[in-house]
Amino acid sequence: MSDQIVVPDRPVLRTIPDVELIKVGQWPASTGPWDATPELLAAAVVAAQAPSVSRPVIKLGHVDPRFDGEPAVGWVDDIRLSDDGSTLVGDLKGIPAWLADIMPSAYPNRSIEGSYDFVDQAGTRHDFAITAVALLGVSPPAISSLESIRDVAALYGVAASETPQKGFWIMPKTIAASTSVEDVRMNFYDQGPGKDSWWWIEELFLDPSEAIAMDDESGQLYRIPLTITDEAIAWGDPQPVKREYVAASQRVSAASWTKDESRQNISAAEAEEVGNTMEFTAEQVTALITALGLSADADAASIITAVESLVSASSQDTESSASVAARAKNLGMKVVDASTWDTTQKRIGELVTRENTRLVDDAVRAGKLMPASRGRAIDQMERGLLTSEDLEAMTPIVTMAGAEVGHNHESYQASDDVRDSEIYKNWK
Repeated sequence: MSDQIVVPDRPVLRTIPDVELIKVGQWPASTGPWDATPELLAAAVVAAQAPSVSRPVIKLGHVDPRFDGEPAVGWVDDIRLSDDGSTLVGDLKGIPAWLADIMPSAYPNRSIEGSYDFVDQAGTRHDFAITAVALLGVSPPAISSLESIRDVAALYGVAASETPQKGFWIMPKTIAASTSVEDVRMNFYDQGPGKDSWWWIEELFLDPSEAIAMDDESGQLYRIPLTITDEAIAWGDPQPVKREYVAASQRVSAASWTKDESRQNISAAEAEEVGNTMEFTAEQVTALITALGLSADADAASIITAVESLVSASSQDTESSASVAARAKNLGMKVVDASTWDTTQKRIGELVTRENTRLVDDAVRAGKLMPASRGRAIDQMERGLLTSEDLEAMTPIVTMAGAEVGHNHESYQASDDVRDSEIYKNWK
């Protein structure tokens, strides 16, 4: 009886191309606000192309209490810049098939881990290098195929517990897999404390989850706790706080806004309410009543009715031709119907063409233009490229047949007596 060799099934791996990793801008990082400049992104590309720099691994989440992390679930290859140089792009390779299928919903966001002054295995120092890309969601998925993840790590030849060089990681602007920072901001104004007040969010923190808001009327700052679930965002009771300038802490806000940025795109209902605070002075009301032809004791309802009637009447094309002609006459104008106008314009065009032709023919007869140039000259006259003044200023360039030639083109008076001839008198 021969021993049967059992070959374990190799995991099915996939590639996800053209994945955006980080964009130019300021981002919250584990060490504080981080400026991702175009030069920094370019340095990351240079480091990724170095043969002694390992390809960044892909993992689930940033921090693990054991520090050895979860096994790597892929790597990032072909790190490059977008065409405009504002985005770092890479291909996620070696992703387990089950993870690739659920990534859009379970791990919708990505975040990079990087290191300044990174020294590779050959001893070369790089200004900045990407060391890992974390897939972010709510929590690791409860799946039974984690063994296949470890198999993937073994296939890559990388150890998930490899201690990285000192660096930092970038926080995403996402609070939960189904809730983004923008969702929280809009909820604050649509359903939260900012709905019926002049409050606006300055900063948003994640651990614990709370917002710092400013009352624009009183200038008071408030700390507002919030709870985020898959179903809703719940806001707690605001607590008055004050701003103090102390040594910087390690806590980093997930997002921050100015007043104008924070109140962008507020709900339509609030926008309408804010826009309906117009008031009229007594003089303006009197002028409006007079313009509408109403009595001095007209109320607001009468004014609105008159304005609506005026708008409705102006939107209907019921004005008679006689009234239009009368208004035009008062303005020093005359009304001409469309057919008459078209006929007049056609006749004017014919007259202009006839006059242009005459001017060009005169110039040809005068020797200012060659006969072969006649058609082109007429076309230039029609297009406004040649004018009668231009033709008048031209100097004759040819002598036409039949014209007298010689040193003197003056005509002589004919005489029957040859002795009276100017030629005879000047004969020497």
